[in-house]
Amino acid sequence: MACCETAKWKREEIPDHKFDYIDVDDFIDDNWVRKLQYSFIFFLTVKSVLVYTADLTILALMIDSGVFTNSIDCGAASGSGEGSTTTDLTKGFGAIFCTNGTSITSQLAPKTARPWIMLASVIMSLVLLLLDWRKGRIVIKSRDISYSLTNHVAYRYYVLKSYPHYCFFSEILNSRKSVDVLAFFVFFAFKSWKRLFLAEFPRVYINVLNMYDVLKGLIPQDLKYENPIIQYANAIAILFASRAKNGAALATLILSTFTITMWFFSFCVIVAAFFMYFPLLYIVRGNLKEYVCHKIDKRISEILKKKSRKRTEEARKAELAELERLQQLKARAKNGDPTAAGHDPDALAFKAAAPLGLTQRPTLP
Repeated sequence: MACCETAKWKREEIPDHKFDYIDVDDFIDDNWVRKLQYSFIFFLTVKSVLVYTADLTILALMIDSGVFTNSIDCGAASGSGEGSTTTDLTKGFGAIFCTNGTSITSQLAPKTARPWIMLASVIMSLVLLLLDWRKGRIVIKSRDISYSLTNHVAYRYYVLKSYPHYCFFSEILNSRKSVDVLAFFVFFAFKSWKRLFLAEFPRVYINVLNMYDVLKGLIPQDLKYENPIIQYANAIAILFASRAKNGAALATLILSTFTITMWFFSFCVIVAAFFMYFPLLYIVRGNLKEYVCHKIDKRISEILKKKSRKRTEEARKAELAELERLQQLKARAKNGDPTAAGHDPDALAFKAAAPLGLTQRPTLP
């Protein structure tokens, strides 16, 4: 079968494709669209920080409520009955851990095990983050362009530090071939699967169950069969009205909603990449990372050759213009013009000047 044949491309390590030999300032793009796209990088970075902060805050609220030591006062956390809107959530997680242990959410995940699952999930996230930072530091020290572009930490390090680096990376990824665009999208989407499923999914799963338990005790009977959005808004309104007493529960509900929403968007992206990978497999016929690095090296070579030709053309045009000016000065000198030749200050300046483009640091072809 054609999909089982060997790949027609071969990954080669090219030493010249390092930042030491390239002036990224040559690729600065002052277009407002590119600058708007660059600001989106900061938004994604802030979003990542907020997700980690939200998860750590939820964990801190759970520790403060005493769920790890089984010290929740269920007598103070109980209300007038199931479905009552007078449930006292003073302890933050009282409505979650003091409800009937035979409920459907207790069967899906025991309430006593949820705090430990959350703690293990947060620890796993921090471990994966440290491993990514370790790999990123190695890539940054190597100063290899293709590996910097394919490593999440190294990419963020360069683009947050320098707008020219972002323009250079964008120029590399701005391929007109749909196959390359598809390969880049699938590759970068797949790089987050460990964090998405091994680290974030367990605590998102627990957050969903906790939200269900909290909302179940806050939804009145007349809204039991209403739209879930209306039920959620009503629960937020109830908790906000009694925020002095139920501040921990309100914060937990809002933070859980934020982390679940962010995880859902990431999940949709990776699912789309999963289905796109199968038609891409027919073209790649090998390791996706090696294929992407091969395409990146190829794109870098094309961009540098294009930039070199442009510099050569600019220098040649400037040289021709200066030669034409010399001829005009000579013609004026023959006609007896006293300001021509050596008496003309502009002519002297011209003789001392270097051709345009040759005084700057060149970009390797």
